[in-house]
Amino acid sequence: MRRAAFVLGVLAGLAYLGCSRLLLRLRVDDPLEACAVHGGCSLVGILGAPPGRPAEGAPQVRAEAGFTREAAHSRRPLAH
Repeated sequence: MRRAAFVLGVLAGLAYLGCSRLLLRLRVDDPLEACAVHGGCSLVGILGAPPGRPAEGAPQVRAEAGFTREAAHSRRPLAH
C-alpha cells in the first residue's frame, strides 16, 4: 500500500508539472496554480484509486435507509 501511495504521489507531481506548463503555454492567468494542483493532481488521485475497494484500515460504514453516515453509529433518525 505504501508503494502505491508513493507511485500515485510521483504521478500527481508529474501531472502538476504538466498542467502548470500547459497553463503557461496557453497563457492562462492562474497565479496560484490552483488549476494545476486541484485539477491535475486530483485527476491522478481519482483515476489511481481502485474502484469499489475501501482503503485498508478505513472504517466500514453502511448507510441505512433513514440514517446518515454519522447517525448510523448513534442510531438517531434523520430530522425531516
